Amino acid sequence: MADMNKLLADMMSLKEWDIPDMRRDISKLANVRWLQRNLGANNRDKSLFPEAIRMLKIQAKMLTKTQMP
Repeated sequence: MADMNKLLADMMSLKEWDIPDMRRDISKLANVRWLQRNLGANNRDKSLFPEAIRMLKIQAKMLTKTQMP
């Protein structure tokens, strides 16, 4: 899973994505959820878009599990 996290982090750091800098930190659940809702607004045409959404879903599940009491 660490490899997937690095791949997703690298993917989100690409300058080709139209994403606010403050939302690029995918270690925060709020950012991952924001990206799930809003990434498609200006990035739906990117070839990596479907994969990014799939990986964000996995990341959200992982972060939710780690933040549960």
